[in-house]
Amino acid sequence: MNAGMPVGRILAMIRERRRLTADVDYRVRVRRALVQRYGDVKPSDLGTNIVAPYESTQLALRTMMGEPAKAVQHYANRLSANQPQIIVSPVTVTDEITATADRHAGAQEKLDAQLWDENRGAAMLQQLAWTMSMDGVGYIVTMPADATFGAPEREYFDATDADIERLKREGKLSPMVKEREGRLIYAEHGDVWADRRKGARKQAAIDGRRLFTLRAYPRDMVACDRDIDGLRWGATIESILGSDTDTGSDLAMSWARTQRGVSDADAAKYRLFRDEKGRIVGGIPEGAPSSWSTSGSWTLINWYSRIEHVVIVCGDGSLESGVEVYRGRHNCTVQGQPECPIEEVPFYRTDVVVPGQDFSTPLEQVFAYVPIINQLVTLRSNAAGINLIPRWVIESKDGSGVIRGDDGEPLMYDSEAAPGLDPKDAAVVAGTIRQLTVETADTDELLALYLESLAKAMPAPVTEGIAGASAPAYQVRQLIQQSQENLRQPSDNICYGVKRVAQRWHGWLSQLDTPIYFLSAPGHRPDRRAVRGLIEFDPQWLSDAIYVKQELDTASDRTIQLQVGAELLAQNLITPREYYEVYAGAQDAREAELQRDIQIVKNIVMYGIYPPGYVPGAPNAPMPVAIQIADGVRGDVQQMLIEESSAYAVNAAQQMLAQASQQAMAQQMPMGMGPEAGGMPPGMPGAVGGEMIPGNVATQQGVRQPGMGAAPTIDQQLGAAVPGGMMAAPSPGMG
Repeated sequence: MNAGMPVGRILAMIRERRRLTADVDYRVRVRRALVQRYGDVKPSDLGTNIVAPYESTQLALRTMMGEPAKAVQHYANRLSANQPQIIVSPVTVTDEITATADRHAGAQEKLDAQLWDENRGAAMLQQLAWTMSMDGVGYIVTMPADATFGAPEREYFDATDADIERLKREGKLSPMVKEREGRLIYAEHGDVWADRRKGARKQAAIDGRRLFTLRAYPRDMVACDRDIDGLRWGATIESILGSDTDTGSDLAMSWARTQRGVSDADAAKYRLFRDEKGRIVGGIPEGAPSSWSTSGSWTLINWYSRIEHVVIVCGDGSLESGVEVYRGRHNCTVQGQPECPIEEVPFYRTDVVVPGQDFSTPLEQVFAYVPIINQLVTLRSNAAGINLIPRWVIESKDGSGVIRGDDGEPLMYDSEAAPGLDPKDAAVVAGTIRQLTVETADTDELLALYLESLAKAMPAPVTEGIAGASAPAYQVRQLIQQSQENLRQPSDNICYGVKRVAQRWHGWLSQLDTPIYFLSAPGHRPDRRAVRGLIEFDPQWLSDAIYVKQELDTASDRTIQLQVGAELLAQNLITPREYYEVYAGAQDAREAELQRDIQIVKNIVMYGIYPPGYVPGAPNAPMPVAIQIADGVRGDVQQMLIEESSAYAVNAAQQMLAQASQQAMAQQMPMGMGPEAGGMPPGMPGAVGGEMIPGNVATQQGVRQPGMGAAPTIDQQLGAAVPGGMMAAPSPGMG
């Protein structure tokens, strides 16, 4: 067992801290009761108190407002709606980012995203946002899932084994023999052990095994102490069932191994008990005293310093008698420095560090008004119950007061018949019978005042999607932006907390001597080919130069923001890069802009859809670059088809000739005499009796048939150039 801080000292520090935060812990329980409506606190603190003798009536309603639950749910949903994104900043010794550094940064971003996903980071963030909204602070605890990250242990072989020589020849044993427990053994060769760990880690990634654990705790379940560098130590305190300490449980077996030093087989026979004095003891159930208790709940404490992790089991709700069941070094580091595995994430930080006054939340006003409103409504319901049950008094005519009996005490009508109810009886009453009622006019005015104050303290309607259809987009955007300022600080605190958690993961992973295998985090799959591939990552490439960002926009916010961005982009007041980065919320604005340009070219080439504002064929119209690229793409495609298909080449040539003929005719005809006007006048080139002669048009365009106008014989073509011949007469067609 490792030496360290004694268990008694650890429990004493936790008790002292809980004593200082007792009022804070009770306030947390009161707020939780206002939201979840359980009865672990005094009714007077909830505003549901009813004084005697009316507390026993069944007509008095203990009213509790539902606004705290609505407000907590609102802020918790806003803070957890968008997941934090871990971004790696490539670090180089020059002013340029190399391709290797950029590739490693991209691979690490995928690794961090996968670690966040496999540790159920989204569910943890929801719990953290809830406790931050209600209590003002939450705590994140992360630890390795196991000390070896699922890697197999090194094997050892007895030197007297008959297969030792064969294992040596196969290179599976180290060359040196060692002595252990009086025996000579050979250790497994380091390379073979590394290969087995590498294969086991790859298989663990394929099987989806988690490397770490990630949990969120509320304020009243954590005791901690700080110094200038952060949390000096912290402890999580929670209740567990008695079955968690039964035989075969991890806690009982860990106690047997650490306290008794027994093997795993014998440790499975032990369990934990509570003796007659409430102390925690361990032993074997067979033969244990009958007074030792095993039922009920227990208190489990996980205590973390910057070096150690200690697990302690105590009695239910007690911190006096605890027993240590595990102790070890957790090896948590941030940038090489030892760190406590607990991270504190507040909503708002105040200007003091006094327990109970160091953190705040925007729901302070809500929790201040709601108990008062609960009490007013509870009193009104009590008054209504009194008024609905008839109680009578007699008002004397002379105003001398109530009717009194012979003994001088006021007469009360309770079980006896009232005068005048029984027709057979006639009674003389010295006064007028009136019903006794409780006036609630003052209460109504006070209740209206507090309800108005509560409505102002609740989240703004614009943050719930009630933006107003008739309001301009810029005005709604202004209201949304203003409401988001209340969430800016807690969002930054969450990003910082996630960054610190990721750096702790990097510290643990950097201690591995084998590659890390992981599958990229699941996301949008555009088609079946976008599969999740297995990625190999060397721990030495891990970088702590990271930052985390979290968007605050809801669905309504994004709709308004897209509308504003589209209007600015249409007016050329912003660039497409700025639109995608600021208004569209694209993760990679450069890639989004590139895909936009590709889509524009695709629309021109495939569908003939030109960019807005461009009119094909307009005089003196500038030629956009996208259209020039599209024309080049069309030319390349047509050239490729001409080279690969002779039929396509012939067809293309015929189409080009027909288009040239039509253009030539259109240029030579008077205005309004083209084919669209009903034909061509006689005598125009290319028209005989209203019929077009393609040959004439081709001649005018400089197209010549091979041999057209040439002499029929070689002698006539050569003339005097024929050796020994005479000058021939000019042939027809020769100038």
